[in-house]
Amino acid sequence: MTEVGPETPTSTWTPDRRAGFWTRRLTHETVVHRADAALATGTPYDVDAELAADDSRIRVSGDAELFRHWLAHTRFQAGLTAGI
Repeated sequence: MTEVGPETPTSTWTPDRRAGFWTRRLTHETVVHRADAALATGTPYDVDAELAADDSRIRVSGDAELFRHWLAHTRFQAGLTAGI
């Protein structure tokens, strides 16, 4: 990311076609999966305060991306364009 910058155009499965999308998306994925693993093993897990302040965005954004963009993209790739 430091080489290309967050505003660099790139390929994504959402309308946000900037490289910064991937940093945000992968950060959210990491937080969710680390928290899940911690809960499953009874291990404490703390999220950085700045990232935790963005908690609702992580949850809402992740769901919105999944249902609105990724699934629509997957249906399009499979030739199922009805309802997209």
